[in-house]
This record gives sequence, structure tokens and C-alpha cells, in this order.
Amino acid sequence: AAFVVLSVGSIITSRAYADSQGRTIDSRVVTLYDRGVEQSFVTTASTVKGALDEAGIEIDRHDRVEPSLDEALVANEYAVNVYRARPLLIVDGAMRHVVVTAAQVPEQIAKDAGLVLYPEDITKLEQSNDLLADRAAERFIVTRALVFNLKLYGETLTARTQAKTVGEMLKQKN
Repeated sequence: AAFVVLSVGSIITSRAYADSQGRTIDSRVVTLYDRGVEQSFVTTASTVKGALDEAGIEIDRHDRVEPSLDEALVANEYAVNVYRARPLLIVDGAMRHVVVTAAQVPEQIAKDAGLVLYPEDITKLEQSNDLLADRAAERFIVTRALVFNLKLYGETLTARTQAKTVGEMLKQKN
């Protein structure tokens, strides 16, 4: 009889305990935000990538995921954001080329496109009005500031401005 009790005891202790929602101790709830859609699922994966793989959610190498794909899952619940990459036409003066990026802010878009932006440069993100010619649904337009040399107190400085006159530039530069 002692043998039977021990066997039953070991079976009970080796089972994963479940909470009131039916999750096991080693499972986590992931709430995914992707393309404006929210969905939740339960996973036993140990990383964000593993959880997305378990749920059958494909991630392109250009997509951005927060927290990162290699983030260890140790808490009970996670919110995961997926920013999908899309083609974006970069228009920088006469230079035009398409990049694939998940970036949403000008500084990150410029970085992904290999551009250096200066504080005086102006950027604008707009919808394309010619999908065939642009090869992208959005355009990232960079209006470069005028670069000039300024001699001030015997020192030559390189500066940039969007001002149209010397007076406007001096006022802008204080």
C-alpha cells in the first residue's frame, strides 16, 4: 500500500500545475500588436521568437519587434509590438532610391537608408501619388539645408540653414 501511495504522490507532483485560466506554470500570455490588430495567445516558449514561431507568426528580417526576438520570457504576461517593414522611396535632392524599413521616425528611416541628417535638414513622410514610378506607397523627402562657411571673429565655421536671406540666417543662428 505504501508503494501505491508513493506512485500516486509522484504522479501528482510531476504534473504541471494549472491556474484558473488553464495555463501551466511555465506558460505565458503574449498580447501581440501587429498592423493595428491585437491578439493574445498562450505560449511555453522561452523567447519572444519562440513564442511567435509557436503561434505561426512570420517575421521578416526587416521587421522590427519590441521586445527583441531574443528577449527571454520570464514574466507571466508580455506585450509584443511588430512593426512591419515596407518599401519607402527616399528622395534626397536628385538622389532617389527605395529602401525597405520598419522605421517610423525620420532619424531611424535616414539611418536605415544610409543618410546623414543634420538638425537644419527638413524631412517629410508622404503617400506616393505614383506607385509605379516610385515603387513604394510612401515617400521620405529630405530637403537639405544650405551649407555655407561663416567667418566669425577670425574663425571659419561651416554652418547650415533653411533661411532664404542672410538676415534670416543670422536671426536663426542667434
